[in-house]
Amino acid sequence: MPVEKIFEWSTSTVVTDSNGSPLQGYLSKTEEWSLPVPLEEMGQWMPKVAVALEDRRYYSHSGVDLLSILRAIVQNRKAGRIISGGSTITTQLIRLTIPRERTLGSKTLEFWQALQIERLLTKREILELYLNKTSFGGNIRGIEAAARTWFNKPSKELSISEATLLAGLLRGPAFYRPDRHPERALALRDRLLDRLEELGVINDGEAERAKLEKIPMRKYSIPFSCREASFHAVAQAGMSEGRDRYGRIRSSINRRMQDVVEQELKMALLGLPVGITASGVIVENKTGLVRAYIGNIRSGTGSSASWVDCGNSPRSPGSLLKPFAYALAFESGKLTPSSLLADTPMSMGQSAPRNFDRLYRGPVSARTALADSLNVPAVRVLRDVGQNKLLDLYRRLGLGHITKDAGWYGDSLVLGGCEVTLLEAAA
Repeated sequence: MPVEKIFEWSTSTVVTDSNGSPLQGYLSKTEEWSLPVPLEEMGQWMPKVAVALEDRRYYSHSGVDLLSILRAIVQNRKAGRIISGGSTITTQLIRLTIPRERTLGSKTLEFWQALQIERLLTKREILELYLNKTSFGGNIRGIEAAARTWFNKPSKELSISEATLLAGLLRGPAFYRPDRHPERALALRDRLLDRLEELGVINDGEAERAKLEKIPMRKYSIPFSCREASFHAVAQAGMSEGRDRYGRIRSSINRRMQDVVEQELKMALLGLPVGITASGVIVENKTGLVRAYIGNIRSGTGSSASWVDCGNSPRSPGSLLKPFAYALAFESGKLTPSSLLADTPMSMGQSAPRNFDRLYRGPVSARTALADSLNVPAVRVLRDVGQNKLLDLYRRLGLGHITKDAGWYGDSLVLGGCEVTLLEAAA
């Protein structure tokens, strides 16, 4: 068996914030929650408990534990059937990678492959792979997914009691499932805690305190909450190309900023009909990185307004692009902030631009015209700098949805007659 095959299994994609904390997860291709993490992120207890209960001579053998094999032979002969197989964590990892029928031939092959694997990988690497690949029942694969499903926390925060209960699940995920068979799960956990005390992993006081902890009576949904930000990150990175070896895509999202935008948008919609929605984006000027992204604050609510990613959908920008026409005029020397512009009726083909309040103010400074978002002076500035020049600036700025020529847009280039996305506008 090529050693590379041990590293191959279908994992969930998890989008994280800029600090590596999970924002959103997606089921693996095999419809499982598989959230691999490095061994150092599995916490104090789970690696210790797994080694003590599954393979206590793990660090002293070379993949095959001869003492366990001899003990298994004796136990099986006494029982008249196979009740023990002398497996090690390494042989279990091989079985997780290539499932086989439990025959003498398959066990012999597993022992041989275990010896080979131990020469190629370190003990830490093997233990990490085992804890990430082993099944905890249903569609839960690996310790991280199990910890989040049963205790609503990452594996690094598991207590000795919680880690021991999860280790017990490995002996029969359905039989010892705590929400359906709490008495069995509790009894097994307590027996395993006693065994850990016998092995010197914990002391008497720790074992007794651990037994006082309640067992979980229900499963939790794996708690991810930033769908919109993660959709944006996945679209940028790709579901496979941007993933690290643990299936994670690190985004540029700042969780604190993301939470602030979410709360502000929710407050803004209080009392408004459910058919009205909102989106918000924060882009860091210095780097261009997206620090917060909510494409649709009503996403996932099932309302008629919940299905569109408004942050990445082209919309009329209204007066948002007027400053760029003024910027061209200032840059070319055609205009200064104190220059006077005529806010008076003018013709624009068969229609004429009018201000929002339908009033005209006569001569106004460029500063006032821009600050008050007056339409007529903006059109005069556009005609002075040239539609083609403004269109070229838009495209250099990355406004990719303005695809037609200047003649098609005409003076509406500064009046919202073209389309941009919120993300383009923020960037």
